[in-house]
Amino acid sequence: MSDNPSISVIVPVLNEEGSLEKFYREASDSLSEFSDWEIIFIDDGSIDDSYKIIQEFADNDNRVTVIRFFKNFETNSAVRCWLSAADPPFPQKITLFLLFMLHSRN
Repeated sequence: MSDNPSISVIVPVLNEEGSLEKFYREASDSLSEFSDWEIIFIDDGSIDDSYKIIQEFADNDNRVTVIRFFKNFETNSAVRCWLSAADPPFPQKITLFLLFMLHSRN
């Protein structure tokens, strides 16, 4: 991962072990047309194998960062964590995050 990627995808995770591999594969494929990107998974206290899965992504892909909360702090903490992890917050980063949040509510 570069010091300042042009695209950051922020992914709040809570007990999502069944969908993480598909999400990572599809997100990576979609982002592959760009030269400089990152995915930041924020595990918000998962009790399933979500953390183990996203840590494997990070171990094998230097564009992946994992932040782990040991209890559930909900989405607001994920947003605050993103603001410090994806610095500086470019408009496209905010747009991608908001699109993900809107999509995850449906």
